[in-house]
Amino acid sequence: MALSQKVLRRIKQQGVKVGTSSRARSLPSKVILESDHETTQSDPRLKRRKVGHKGDKEIELPALKVKVEELAPKVQTYEVQVSDLSTRCTALEGEKEELTDQLCSTFKQGFQLALDQVKILCPTVDVSEADITKKVVDG
Repeated sequence: MALSQKVLRRIKQQGVKVGTSSRARSLPSKVILESDHETTQSDPRLKRRKVGHKGDKEIELPALKVKVEELAPKVQTYEVQVSDLSTRCTALEGEKEELTDQLCSTFKQGFQLALDQVKILCPTVDVSEADITKKVVDG
């Protein structure tokens, strides 16, 4: 059974935390309003749109306010879902750490049991140089 180098290093240095994740969100840094265009600095892929006449804005504004009021509950629902998922993610990362520690400890115990059996079956063999991280090459 081949173990990854990461797990072997983890066994060697039990104090190191492996598998922590960080998420970065890409949010626009700021919105610039120009005379005829509205753009977002952080995402050049966004299309520029022309600002209409003043009369169009007066017609469009109430419709947009209604739309904002309709979408506000959805935003709150999604924020709660994001919070729940973040909590679940943190719990799963903690569980992953525990399972990794259990795997390392079980592997170390199995290796030590195998060395003890070799010492009993063949007492003349020097197993002091045996290490869990060493590999047999051309052996």
